Amino acid sequence: MAILYPLQNDDPKPLQPTGEFAHANFPESAHAVDFECPPGTAVVAADDGEIIFVKDDAPSDEAVTPQEYLNAKARGEEKQLFAERTNLIGIRHHDDTYTEYIHLSQGSSSVKLGDKVRKGQVIATTALSGVMDKPHLHFNRFKVVEDDSGKRAESIPFEMVHTAREQVEEVLENLW
Repeated sequence: MAILYPLQNDDPKPLQPTGEFAHANFPESAHAVDFECPPGTAVVAADDGEIIFVKDDAPSDEAVTPQEYLNAKARGEEKQLFAERTNLIGIRHHDDTYTEYIHLSQGSSSVKLGDKVRKGQVIATTALSGVMDKPHLHFNRFKVVEDDSGKRAESIPFEMVHTAREQVEEVLENLW
């Protein structure tokens, strides 16, 4: 079954980063989608699940520019920069997949660690936190895999519906 579009707006505008920031360059984000949206747009849970990570204490009035990130990376400080300047929420779903919502507003989380959320429930708002060159929500669905090098996230493809009505129509179509 498809998951729900993660923003409370009627104008989905997917972005595809290019160059060094292309999602295809990162196995943990290979199928991620960036949705252009103005700061303050409500973010909703794409599926039912449990909150496993919340960070919303980073300033959200000025994004990290791609050049700032590359400079930090050259110094080996990119993970620290991401941790200090990015707000995000992670949700574990019933099928052992996870979704992540990145570039959220400071203090906007309406959920806390361990909360159960329902598909379509508002969980935060977007803002200028993290690395970006234009305002957007970074959305990713992934699974945790384990191999000889340990556990890691692996982005997985997903289908998305835009509204709850489309979700109901899809369920009804599958019944007949």
